[in-house]
Amino acid sequence: MDTREQATSLSNPRTIAAVYFAILAVVATLVIDLILYELGVVQILPLAQGLLLSILVAGFFGALFGKKIACSISPSHWHSFIWGALMAIVTLVFYMFGFILLMYINQPEKFSDTSVLHFMESYLISLAYAFFLAGIWLVILTGIAAVYLRSKLIHYITEGDQ
Repeated sequence: MDTREQATSLSNPRTIAAVYFAILAVVATLVIDLILYELGVVQILPLAQGLLLSILVAGFFGALFGKKIACSISPSHWHSFIWGALMAIVTLVFYMFGFILLMYINQPEKFSDTSVLHFMESYLISLAYAFFLAGIWLVILTGIAAVYLRSKLIHYITEGDQ
């Protein structure tokens, strides 16, 4: 059987993609946290909570988009890149919501006299900053990671079964 046909008939592409993107999220979270620490930025969210949030969000959306990325009928790099980039955009929206929610839980004194409108305003401002500061690089790197998953890792896994 051709490896392209094997890749489209994987029994667990969602699990493979979820684990793959969760591991990449851990690495990215640690690198970003280290860079921000070295720049002297105050840590708003504890590292353990940031790691847990990134693992959950990346794993969930890796599983959600995993079949589209890993089992595309034509192993086009652009197809995998576009699905990976779309996954990064959607993931960032939900990650920032979780980030603001955890920030509200950890530092309630900063949100003591806020309304729902103010909470949503801070979410939208944080989301805009995240897209402009990290989103562009995140989209590109996640697209490249999706291409690697589809073109190299899936073929390595399917050939390793034989």
